Amino acid sequence: MRQEVLIFAGIASLAGTFFLVAVIELIFTIKRRKVREQIEDKVREIKRQANESVNSTVLESEKQIETVEEQKKALGVQTESEKEAIEAQFKTEMEKLEKEKEHELELAKARVHRYEQEAKLKAEEYLESRKEEVEKELMSLVMSVTKKVLSNDMDYTLQKDVVMKALQDAKIEKAVK
Repeated sequence: MRQEVLIFAGIASLAGTFFLVAVIELIFTIKRRKVREQIEDKVREIKRQANESVNSTVLESEKQIETVEEQKKALGVQTESEKEAIEAQFKTEMEKLEKEKEHELELAKARVHRYEQEAKLKAEEYLESRKEEVEKELMSLVMSVTKKVLSNDMDYTLQKDVVMKALQDAKIEKAVK
């Protein structure tokens, strides 16, 4: 009967531990999703800003081309080579802006990846430390119950060994399932 109570207490403690771990994992999953959403929002904002910048530059460049075309018509003297030079400059500027945009996007992606890795690492560290705390608390609880339940003929070391073996067996059975 005492062994059944001890086994039941151990199983109940393990079930509580598993429940806590599941709740913690759920909390961190929700937090990871929120962080991912925030990062995605930041990436979208950076893309939007980059697109606005490119669009503004394109509009300004288009206005410059229109002005040049009007001057060409007004003067009627501008040569084809000058036009090609302006177009080449425009093309160069556009390529430069496109490269800058791509660079900014890569930087944003790298930051997003770094944030995700940091969040994942922190979650894993927290989960591991919490797991250790729960195991220590469980050991303390089990030892306390064991002292009360088991006969006084067993010394503390033997009681501890019995409890540790039972916990290891429970872990192995859990892993097998």
